[in-house]
Amino acid sequence: MREMLLEPFLKAKLCFFVSIAKDLESFLTEYQTDKPMIPFLYESLKNLLNRLLQRFVKPEILVANSAGSQ
Repeated sequence: MREMLLEPFLKAKLCFFVSIAKDLESFLTEYQTDKPMIPFLYESLKNLLNRLLQRFVKPEILVANSAGSQ
């Protein structure tokens, strides 16, 4: 346990997970309602997925494959 707390990249890893959690939290709170939100679900999921992909995939790959998402 002590070794895990002394890991040099622990703070960076935790900040990364917090930033992803904030993206997911905003999506989840938006759709926790009794209102009919299905018409907006596709666009919100697409935006969420794009934001997450921008963290892991090189920008030139995303641009080259942007036609596939349309």
